[in-house]
Amino acid sequence: TPLLQGRSNLAQLLPLSRLGLLPEESALLDARKLRSILQRSGRFPDEHRRLVWRFLLQLPGNASAHKGLSARGQHPANAPLHDRLSLRSRRGGRLERLLSCLSHWCPLLACGAGLEGSVLPWALAYDGDELSAFEASATVLANWGQRFYECHSHPPVELLASVSALLAYHAPAVAVHLQQIGADPAAWAWPLLQSFFSRALSPADWRAVWDHLLAHEPVFLLPVLVAYVKLHGPALLAAGSAQQACATLLVDSVLRVELWMEAAYALLDATPDDLLPRWAPFSPLPQGHSYPRHMVPQATSVVLDGRAEVERIKAEEAEILQRRYLAARAAEAGDEAVRSAAAAEARRLEREEEEERACEALEVA
Repeated sequence: TPLLQGRSNLAQLLPLSRLGLLPEESALLDARKLRSILQRSGRFPDEHRRLVWRFLLQLPGNASAHKGLSARGQHPANAPLHDRLSLRSRRGGRLERLLSCLSHWCPLLACGAGLEGSVLPWALAYDGDELSAFEASATVLANWGQRFYECHSHPPVELLASVSALLAYHAPAVAVHLQQIGADPAAWAWPLLQSFFSRALSPADWRAVWDHLLAHEPVFLLPVLVAYVKLHGPALLAAGSAQQACATLLVDSVLRVELWMEAAYALLDATPDDLLPRWAPFSPLPQGHSYPRHMVPQATSVVLDGRAEVERIKAEEAEILQRRYLAARAAEAGDEAVRSAAAAEARRLEREEEEERACEALEVA
């Protein structure tokens, strides 16, 4: 398939030890040769991974653009994270700045939960290099996360439907069982996708998986996900509830990455063309003095209209609560007036009784 073009060409393999000596513009650094290295070794060497990833992601190094975003300071949406992140460690402060830069770049990213989990691995991968951490995060969100935001800030319905269709084709028994126990893809597929698998993998395994993902077109993310679920098939078929199924998939996977990636490539090769969704090909951030916001797809008009409806309902609910509050206050005020009137009437009656007793006393005298 076009996604894997050049994977099987093992000619003129580049020794791994030479990767770190190459400038980024070297002709020896091309995706075909890197995929050959990946096929042979299963992962890129740790000491050269940042260089290889920077090449595969085609990071532009727009220092002035990043400086402009950083100068805007903390984004209001990230204020609740401030005490938890920046005060804990220097690394937490870098993550907070990364989240704020992403939110300033694309305000849509600040509208929902999950951004922290999406970019934390990239912040750690480029620890200390805030420019590369931002550009890597933005590039991954705009490409491998290109279908995440169509229903933002809700799970992406169309994307999850594609995952369900792929699973039903490649592991029908697992798909049927998950449906029978009420395990919706929003509960098990979306957390894996939104975190780019980081919530289920050790840092080392996560990096190895992303070696493969970055070496191919973004839509390869879906076969990787479905292969992961299929390999957990026996445990999932034994799950008696949605909670057990989610725990199987979302907690500390012990799958061997090599086995997983072999299954993902085989699954991709066996997938009919009309079953794999049409995603936009990889598009890097352009060089320049600003980062284009349009790279992250916006929510659909239906969802935006839905948001407007939700906001209208919230406003109506707030108005109703305000009316109830005012009515309660008025009732309290009314009760106080009644009590005051009753007390005044009692005092009046008491005075009249005292006057009558006084008159009776005078008459007797």
